[in-house]
Amino acid sequence: MKVGDLVQVPAEAILEHPDLGPRNSIEYGVVMDDHSPMRPRDVARIVDVLWNDGELEEFWSGDLVVISERG
Repeated sequence: MKVGDLVQVPAEAILEHPDLGPRNSIEYGVVMDDHSPMRPRDVARIVDVLWNDGELEEFWSGDLVVISERG
C-alpha cells in the first residue's frame, strides 16, 4: 500500500473492529499520506485516507484493501 492507492475497508474488518465507525465497505478512499514510510511494506502502518465523502481519516493499513494501485 502506498500514497495514491485506491482503498476500501473490507466487510470483514468492519465486523472484527466495530471501532472503525460508520465506514462501510461500499466507500472508497485514496491513501494521502503514510506515517511510517520506512517500515517494510508487509508490516501494518498508519495511513491517512481521503474518503469519497471528503473525510480524511487515519487507518491501519491492515484494515484496508487496495482496490487499484497507483501506477
